[in-house]
Amino acid sequence: MIRRPAIALVAFVALLLAGCGGGGGGANDQLASLAPSDASLYLESVIRPEGGQKDAIESLASRVGGIQDPGGAILSRLNSALAQTGSDVTYDKDIAPWLGERGAIFFQSFQGSPPPFAAIIETTDSGAAQDFLEKVATPDHGFKPASYNGVDYFQTSDPTGSVGVGVVNDFLVFGTLDQFKATVDASGGSSLADSSNFQDATATVPSDNLGLGYVDSAKAIGAITSTMNPLEAAALRPLLGSLTSGPAGFSVSARPDEASLNVSLPPGAVPSLEGGDMVGKAPADAWFAVGAENLGTTLQDELNTITKTIPGAGVLQSQIERESGVKLNEALSWMQNGYAYVAGTSKDTINLAAVIQSSDTQASTKDIEALQKKLQADADAKLGPPTLQGADAGFSATAPESPQAIEVDQVGDQVVAALGPGQPAQNALNPEHELGDDPSFVAGQGALGADFEPLAFVSLAPFFVVAEKGGQATDPQYLAAKPYLQKLDYLIIGSRSDAGRTTMRFAVGVK
Repeated sequence: MIRRPAIALVAFVALLLAGCGGGGGGANDQLASLAPSDASLYLESVIRPEGGQKDAIESLASRVGGIQDPGGAILSRLNSALAQTGSDVTYDKDIAPWLGERGAIFFQSFQGSPPPFAAIIETTDSGAAQDFLEKVATPDHGFKPASYNGVDYFQTSDPTGSVGVGVVNDFLVFGTLDQFKATVDASGGSSLADSSNFQDATATVPSDNLGLGYVDSAKAIGAITSTMNPLEAAALRPLLGSLTSGPAGFSVSARPDEASLNVSLPPGAVPSLEGGDMVGKAPADAWFAVGAENLGTTLQDELNTITKTIPGAGVLQSQIERESGVKLNEALSWMQNGYAYVAGTSKDTINLAAVIQSSDTQASTKDIEALQKKLQADADAKLGPPTLQGADAGFSATAPESPQAIEVDQVGDQVVAALGPGQPAQNALNPEHELGDDPSFVAGQGALGADFEPLAFVSLAPFFVVAEKGGQATDPQYLAAKPYLQKLDYLIIGSRSDAGRTTMRFAVGVK
């Protein structure tokens, strides 16, 4: 069994990577220069934030979690973990004098318990860091001195595995023995920082981040599918195949009123989506809205991929076409820019609608008529003329199982489908106020930044109301999280393309 000092070092590393309070800094390629070039997973984090980063962390912790001093809370846990070793080591006396701005951890593979890993911590005084190690990594505590390629370090010998800890190029390194040695090799040779895969995956995420990550997608998906039922894994691999075309990068950033996750995906991993200004065209009372340009082309590409890679997908497509009377490929051929949304929080007020621009009004009219013909064959459905003024084609319909009326119309080159009370089609096509003018949506656009186009927006307060009515109100986990969820304002998702890669940004606003 690994002895208590080694366990304390593990806890020490984990708590530091969760973040303390003090200094600051951006992404640090020097940390990645100690990770091997073929690392499967690499995570980097600010451990001593200052300035704007410190303000953002403290603001979010206070506003969402009611924690006034997150750094102090982490340091209290760290000192408690160190006290369990039976030594007199404390953060202020033994760690703060040498602790640098950022830390990182990498995993060589996803196999093993624990998987092979090493943690790398920046130091401001390598001599003080060495003094700290000599104080805790003593023979009495199960450590012995060793040397590898000119680097002196300490290691444990244990039936369950050895760990190594030492100072490598002004960084304190702790990890499984083989991976500690891998950091020594990387520090003087080829490293993850030199890898074009790492550079490509992290180049498009913000450098002023709180946390940075890199994952070898092929290895990660291989590890996930290896734990599945063979039949399930065989069915899933083709669908996930596009994600293995290259590595992924991600980062976490924060400001006092919002936090964002940025994900950089390899070429072909996701559809090339362009949101334009489509999401903002939904009515201002929508609590969920999505929108994109060139819908037909994007959806057609995805449909082709799915039918080629997933067994039975073609049968499902045929079934949908039989039920609707509409040929999917023909319908997608006329679809251009569009948006869809949900408003209302009860069965009496719920309002769903979609508006899509048609490049061929004859073709879209034909599909509307085909859908109308199918509904006419349903004995329970009652059809009537369109209620939308100025409609060139379309119909309204009611059914016993739905308390609201359905309307499908074409007005000029716009096709609108809506369900809800009142005049949902009119509200969808010509809303009195647009979502683009809503303060929360405007704040969300600011969180995305000018380089990202919105793809989806969720106003979280009404979303949680609907979730509770759907059954979450009695879920213990939801109830435990509810006090924190109520502090959240919105979720907005945007994308941009960079040199073939797609970068997605997920931003959450705080009230």
